[in-house]
Amino acid sequence: MQKQSGSFLSSDGQHRIHTVIWLPAQEPKAVLQIVYGMAEYAERYEPVARFFTKQGLAVAIHDHLGHGKSIRSRQELGYFGPNGQENLIEDSHLWTQRLHQIWPTKPLFILGHSMGSIITSLVLGRYAADYTGGILMGNVYLPKILAPVMPMIRWKAKLTAKRPDHGLNILAFGLYSWYFDRLEFFSWLSNDPAEIEKYKQDPLLGFTFTTNGFLTLFTLLQMQAKGDWLAQLPKDFPLLAISGRKDPVGDFGKQQKWLAQMVANNRLKKVTKKEWPELRHELFFERQPDRTQVETYIANWLQQQMFS
Repeated sequence: MQKQSGSFLSSDGQHRIHTVIWLPAQEPKAVLQIVYGMAEYAERYEPVARFFTKQGLAVAIHDHLGHGKSIRSRQELGYFGPNGQENLIEDSHLWTQRLHQIWPTKPLFILGHSMGSIITSLVLGRYAADYTGGILMGNVYLPKILAPVMPMIRWKAKLTAKRPDHGLNILAFGLYSWYFDRLEFFSWLSNDPAEIEKYKQDPLLGFTFTTNGFLTLFTLLQMQAKGDWLAQLPKDFPLLAISGRKDPVGDFGKQQKWLAQMVANNRLKKVTKKEWPELRHELFFERQPDRTQVETYIANWLQQQMFS
């Protein structure tokens, strides 16, 4: 497996967006673009890339604004700027366009995890023609309480946009660990204690979003929940939605049910849904053999789309 790093100018016109491509030993059969979740970074996915490059795929990831090597200082972690939601969507598509320039004839699939699944759904709603298929993983459920508190969050973001918002962090995630290990804040992420410990020890993982970051995240979630993006998809667009049944971010299966209803309403013909009963939020970072089962399922689905 060969690794190539690069960058491109963000749609905000200010930041360089860090990119990574992992290449298989032979000419790639297809390209898998991964759009990761909040408080992650590209190089974390090297073990995932190792699996998929063995399947003959090139794996491409970019660091979002406010993440990884796309920041200019640590003070920018979790900050997206005044038009963050649009920049996150458009940056993901700018990277897609770069990948099409490199491999103009290869199938290109996009996989979004967690916050990345929200971004990916909105990218597909605008630019589905640029993708062979899409995968939404660790999908996020819209809590009913969000709408009435959004005015307060907008007001707060005007005052403390760049400040890490520990209060909103507790409100958003503080109860998740109660379903697993209440003494471990991140126990909802994975069933693998070693992965949780690695997550806690890495300063580029699990950092607290700024108030601007949370406002951007919640705005994206509200945009996705309207369902307009599904109405824009071609009826025969291949879409895979996967999750763990024990994922509190998806409210333990409620987001999958919502998606199923929206798919039915829009009469989409090539949507596949898969749920693992015992898995949590980060399907790529569960203990073995669980993570390999997830990767294998995705690889088989990709293979089916390439040759269907």
